[in-house]
Amino acid sequence: MGLFARKSGSLVGVDIGSAAVKLVELSRSGTPWRVEACAVEPLPADAVAARNIRDAKAVGEAIRRASKRAGPKARTAAVAVAGSATAIRTIAFDASLTDIELEVEVALEADRHLPYPIDEAALDFEPLHLSPDNPALVDVRLVACRQEHVESREAALAHGGMKAGVVDVETYAMQRAAALPHGVDESVAVVDIGTATATLLVLEHGEAIFTREEPFDGGRLRRGHPGPGSASVARDEHGTKDAARERTLSETAFREHLLRLVSRLLRLFLSTGPHDPPARLLLAGGPASVPGLAEAATGRLGVPTAVADPFAGMAVSKRVDAEVLTRNAPALVTACGLALLGFARTNGDID
Repeated sequence: MGLFARKSGSLVGVDIGSAAVKLVELSRSGTPWRVEACAVEPLPADAVAARNIRDAKAVGEAIRRASKRAGPKARTAAVAVAGSATAIRTIAFDASLTDIELEVEVALEADRHLPYPIDEAALDFEPLHLSPDNPALVDVRLVACRQEHVESREAALAHGGMKAGVVDVETYAMQRAAALPHGVDESVAVVDIGTATATLLVLEHGEAIFTREEPFDGGRLRRGHPGPGSASVARDEHGTKDAARERTLSETAFREHLLRLVSRLLRLFLSTGPHDPPARLLLAGGPASVPGLAEAATGRLGVPTAVADPFAGMAVSKRVDAEVLTRNAPALVTACGLALLGFARTNGDID
């Protein structure tokens, strides 16, 4: 679902995170899907902070570098705002209203629900279905965020030589990508571990039934607990062994912290009602690839856990480095979900 604009043709999914810009372009001619372009480009420190773009020019330069490396054919992008930055409501309206009348009523209703003036809001809505309690009413999903969140993303894309076609919500993009390779017949929980935030999304039959965002200082933990690729200087054989041992301990500590984070998020979901544990747990985000994390989560939580790969079963263009795609797949979940908007019908489903 494009929340603040309607899609028009092919779209490049551009996920603007706290530490990097991720770019994905897909194509489809029959089946399967095909990855046409992908790139991950690091961002300068503080260019994005607390999910807000602080330096649109620096973000735009990262987008330009990613685009130059990946070579996407489309120049129109889909970007996303954090779920925590949006106000989402489902409200029942008279089903007999015309489109114009419904738009007026939605604006009036939004003014009563938003915590800020409506003239500061980027607003969109989507009729869902007739209300199960009263067929004379239609349930409408209302989504809004501050206009500044949309404008900063438009500015960053413009600096990067691209145009904003759709502004989505991150959790909707995650939902779209998670449902693609795994279907909608079982309950799936996705934990997206970012540099600044961890997000839990629980799906049942392809529909989101629970979302939760929590602050997570993954950047600080990464610096404090470097992975196996971190540089170290060993003066002698003993120093080399000590450095290797320190890296092993650091990996173990970081993995344990991630396990506690995932466990806490899952407990939060189960505590909200009489829910069964999800049938499957997917780990997304850069830290999801920490060695042994998925296996340890399976053992500790009792839920089959895997590292998310939204490109499973997709064809890959010769222009794409398949090794880079595989290595970064869990971090590209949101970007993939955004790219899928280029194939979405107006009700948000994928053709």
